[in-house]
Amino acid sequence: MSTLKEPRNTREIICGCAGFNRKLEIAENAVIFPGAIVAIDSLGKAVEASDSEGIVVAGICEAVFNGHAYVRSGAFRLENGTAEEALTVNDIGKTVYIVNDQTVGKIGGEHHIVAGMLRDVDGNEVIVEIGNLPVTVPVALTVSEDPEPAATSLPGKLLIIAKAWTGGEAIAEAAAGEIYMNNGLSWVKLA
Repeated sequence: MSTLKEPRNTREIICGCAGFNRKLEIAENAVIFPGAIVAIDSLGKAVEASDSEGIVVAGICEAVFNGHAYVRSGAFRLENGTAEEALTVNDIGKTVYIVNDQTVGKIGGEHHIVAGMLRDVDGNEVIVEIGNLPVTVPVALTVSEDPEPAATSLPGKLLIIAKAWTGGEAIAEAAAGEIYMNNGLSWVKLA
């Protein structure tokens, strides 16, 4: 599903999860429609959710008025990703990631922006608790040999190289002290 071009009827699911309302100033050049997933940028302003570095998901836009987005957290019906992003019942209870301002998935592109927690899958839609979860930082694992190959189930996992090696498959060559992150397709050297 592509980004929104008009307001969307994003239905809230009443399930006892916390609902929280925010009034956020809309960032310059941001286009936010009612029903869109809204994020907060590094300046504290509302932007449409996307695979953009440095944003944090706040919830769903209920209304736009006078330069502000009125945003609510809670559990909402959203579009399910396709192909490698597609969520299944096996993903219930797991963290899901932003694909665009109305779609979530397993990986969430390059920056893995957390949308929330998957609560249910219903056809082409998923129910996601959004805007209530703390942002988590992955704990790094220390390894002395080539790690298992990257897979879509490992996005965001960090590795610290304890002992250098050459000739690996997942990481062909590594030096002690290097840090790698799994982007869901491969291990990428960070430092």
